[in-house]
Amino acid sequence: MDYVASIFALSRLGFAVLLLSNRLATEAYVHLLKGTNCRRIVNSENLSKAVARIRSELDITSYPLLAQPDYDVRNAAIPRFPRRIGSSDQSRKTAFIIHSSGSTGYPKPIFQTHEACLSNYSSSFGFRAFLTLPLYHNHGLSSFFRAIYSGKELAMFNANLPLSGTNLIEAMAAVKPESFHGVPYALKLLAESERGIQALKDCKLVLFGGSSCPDDLGDELVNKGVYLVGHYGA
Repeated sequence: MDYVASIFALSRLGFAVLLLSNRLATEAYVHLLKGTNCRRIVNSENLSKAVARIRSELDITSYPLLAQPDYDVRNAAIPRFPRRIGSSDQSRKTAFIIHSSGSTGYPKPIFQTHEACLSNYSSSFGFRAFLTLPLYHNHGLSSFFRAIYSGKELAMFNANLPLSGTNLIEAMAAVKPESFHGVPYALKLLAESERGIQALKDCKLVLFGGSSCPDDLGDELVNKGVYLVGHYGA
C-alpha cells in the first residue's frame, strides 16, 4: 500500500517515476539513474544498504518510503495539492520509466508517456486478476492499473511470503481469480502438483511474461486444459 501510494503521490506532483527492480547490481542502478537524469530516490528501510552503495558512487538524495499513518490523514492541516491537468502537452510527458532486465548488458530505460499509459491501461480483459509480478515489472504495473481502470478486483501475492507452489495454491483458492499473471517460474511451481494445475485450469486466462516459457512446460499445461497466453513487450 505504501509503494502504491507513493507512485500516485509522485505522479500527482508531476514527477516522472522511475521504477527500479530490487534485484539489480549497484552499477546497474547507477547506469539507470544517470541515463534518466534521476537524482532523487525513495526507498523502504530494507533497501537502505543498496541505496548507500549507490550514494557512494552517485550524488543522489534519498527519502524514506512513507508509511500509511503519514499519508492516511482524515483532517488535513493544509489544502489539497492543486494541479492543473488535461492539456495535450501533459499527455506527452513521461509518466513512468521502467527498465529492461539487463540480460544482455546494462538494463535499458523504457519511457512511457501519460497518453501511452492510458491507452495501455484501458485495454483490459475485465477479469478478476491474481498478480504474482512486482509493480516495477511493466506487466505487473499495467495489470494493476488495468484493474483500476476497469473497476475489477485484483489481488497481489504477498511479497513477504516465499514464492512456492503451496503458497500460490492457497492464495488462488482464497482469491478465486479469473486471470493469473506471472512469470514462467510461477507456472513451473504450480505445474508440480495436480492442485496447482487445477488452479490454473480454473482461470479463464493464464498470462505469463518476463521471459519465454519452456516448451515442455507450456505443452504440458496446454494439454491439460490451461488457457495459456504469452505476453511480450513493454
